[in-house]
Amino acid sequence: MSTFSTRLLPTDKTMPRLSGLEFALVLLLLMGCAGLQQLKTFRDTERHMLAASKIEDAQQFPEAVLEYVYVARNFPASSYYKTAIFKTVMLSGHQDNPQRNLSTSLYWLNEYLKLPLSEQAEEPLISYYSDRSKQTISR
Repeated sequence: MSTFSTRLLPTDKTMPRLSGLEFALVLLLLMGCAGLQQLKTFRDTERHMLAASKIEDAQQFPEAVLEYVYVARNFPASSYYKTAIFKTVMLSGHQDNPQRNLSTSLYWLNEYLKLPLSEQAEEPLISYYSDRSKQTISR
């Protein structure tokens, strides 16, 4: 014999019923809140990427790297993620960067290469680093 009590289950008297319209409104409300959060995240990502691009154009590479790293660390699901990592790799190892850091560049290169990329996307990085290593060896 089961010890389960049916008194614990809701009855028609205690369970509120939602009409189809009320259910749809509740569903839209919940989906809308999630959509607003996604929109805010997209706007934040876009704002940081725009700021980084402007800073990069002004050739303030250390500050641009910080913005790109911020995007890469805080918005990994965004469409800007790959670009942020790519720019971090390129700018942190850039020869005109007064705070050039090849360790940082190589760290982010490894992260970039873990991403599912086409051969065309990998080619610029591979050629950049192979050219850089040839220059270092010839010095």
